[in-house]
Amino acid sequence: MALPLPKTTEKQREAHWADVDAMLSPGFLSHTGTVGAVTLCIRNPSEADLWLLRQWHPNARSWFDYANDLITRCVWCVNGVVVIGDQAASKVVHTILNKDGDAILSKLFYVVLGLFIRRRKAERDVYAYIYETSSRLAWRATPANQFVGTAFGSLPGVEKLGVNAVQGVWTAYNKAEDQRILDLTQWSYTKNIMSCHAPKGVKKIEDRDKKELEKRLEDHQKILDRFYYRSIGHLDMNDEAYEKDDGSLEDGQIRVAHTPEELADEMHRWVTGEYDQHDRIVKEYKEDIRNRMLQERKQRERRLAQIRVEAEMAAKTFGYDTARPKVVGYSFDEVQQLLKEKGVSMKPGARDVGFTPSRRERAFDRWVEENPDAGNLVSDGDSLTVDLPGSRTAAPPANPRPKASLQEQISRRRPKLPGGGD
Repeated sequence: MALPLPKTTEKQREAHWADVDAMLSPGFLSHTGTVGAVTLCIRNPSEADLWLLRQWHPNARSWFDYANDLITRCVWCVNGVVVIGDQAASKVVHTILNKDGDAILSKLFYVVLGLFIRRRKAERDVYAYIYETSSRLAWRATPANQFVGTAFGSLPGVEKLGVNAVQGVWTAYNKAEDQRILDLTQWSYTKNIMSCHAPKGVKKIEDRDKKELEKRLEDHQKILDRFYYRSIGHLDMNDEAYEKDDGSLEDGQIRVAHTPEELADEMHRWVTGEYDQHDRIVKEYKEDIRNRMLQERKQRERRLAQIRVEAEMAAKTFGYDTARPKVVGYSFDEVQQLLKEKGVSMKPGARDVGFTPSRRERAFDRWVEENPDAGNLVSDGDSLTVDLPGSRTAAPPANPRPKASLQEQISRRRPKLPGGGD
């Protein structure tokens, strides 16, 4: 069952777009190496390169069978000179690679293979990159009808490599987004005209459009969040969290439900006992509070018992009855007379004076002392069902709670006035 992830920011994701940015402009990934006294810059192979090599070597079983030709086509700079599309320079590079033997050729081949793997990853990541604000700003900065590979002062001859998959997806999405924004603008004009004749109907349409926009932005945020957690290793390529040997999630992140579906998933995990890191932290924290409060209450009971014993011993020593009333009753007039003799003025009317538990005690009694259970909710695969107490499938509760007395139930319903003391 998918777990919601904490939202990420554009600043957090910024460092993970390097390969996508390079695939947009200049249009390839690059690595620099040295063969003897010659410095070579090698790019990732394009689909056109791979297609040509397959036609050139139809009987090859793998890339390694034509490694020299593959590396030659991927060299785009020799000693600082750009050789993209230069056939004469390619022949010289091919000769240099043949002279240096299989050891150097093997190392360069794995460099090309690594660049190809990064290219494939960038082709997946671009589907998240298109939702970044920086992506839209880059699109706005690209002159109309200009190839994106040369839009930012790129290398000469790079247009000969053609449009790669990252550039194609990025261009197609931004064109469609421009058209969507234009359509929304026209639609807003239409709603303004309609509002003069049917304001209530337009209000409903406006609310529906607003919800759809919020849902769209939430979906984009989820895609960006999953990209970030894949990049830092918390999610695998299937967007599933890695698990430890004990079955717990490796990321240890606090997940927050943002939609009704995610809230239902969180409820399902609570019923089935599948706690995430946040649930475990809350449970441990409440257990610590419960243990400390119960310990304090035990110490209070021991202290009260000790006071009772001391009072009984004092009664026996001084010869007075311990059962005598501890409080002497006075009428309202007698109380007023006593206060008048002491010089204290009292406004007319009676007052109720009593003791109430502190806020700390009330919070503990309400939120911590009782450990809520799932009640009649049971898990039925991916959903929850209700087992009524009289049904055959109903199981007795694992930890039955004692029924609260009428006085305790009334005490919980007592209103709390702002500014009240402890």
